[in-house]
Amino acid sequence: MIRAFLESTAKTIQHRAVLVPSALATIGAALAFRALGTNDGLWRLSPPAMALLVIVLGVRFWIGLSVSATALTIMRAGYRWRPALWLSPMVAIEAGLVSLVLFVPVAAALVFLIVPGVLLALRWSQTVMLIVDRRAAWLDAADASADLTHGRRTAIFALWMIAGAALGIAGWLGQTADDIAAALGAPVMLVTAIDWLLQIGADAFSLVLVAAVYHALDVEGT
Repeated sequence: MIRAFLESTAKTIQHRAVLVPSALATIGAALAFRALGTNDGLWRLSPPAMALLVIVLGVRFWIGLSVSATALTIMRAGYRWRPALWLSPMVAIEAGLVSLVLFVPVAAALVFLIVPGVLLALRWSQTVMLIVDRRAAWLDAADASADLTHGRRTAIFALWMIAGAALGIAGWLGQTADDIAAALGAPVMLVTAIDWLLQIGADAFSLVLVAAVYHALDVEGT
């Protein structure tokens, strides 16, 4: 199953309908965060800047969901071209609110009892995609996610570990590349470009992988 997840991700991520919106969102969010001064600390932001930050995060979340939804349509079309699918903002709001509600018990369990927290996260891992796919609504999607992931949570957890390790290695390689470029006196723009390329790849990979996991579970469940 893990191999199927990764192969599906690799076949889908190369489509422009997926990669271009994801890349634009990554770059746009990075520029917005820099303009708002988030690197200096969130506590230093003024109320208007904080409000703008919330808007930026909301738009970024909406685009991310749309990218995952587009990836899902491409997978269901046999990896053939499909246009970018832009979700209704109301769907993104629903998914965001449900995510916030479920985050509280997961975070609490992770802080005080790590294993139950991980189990809850696995149990509810497909909630957002079920909402995006309009297979379930609001908190009913959490119960649907529990049914969809039943008996396959070990594979999902293993995939999380592999993906996390891959992203960690990519981050380390990026930092190493930055250090080498700086030591060689490379232009700042080159170092920034390397960082952005790695971030674009990591973001697109994560968004497509989310869709790949859901697609594989959905296919096996039918």
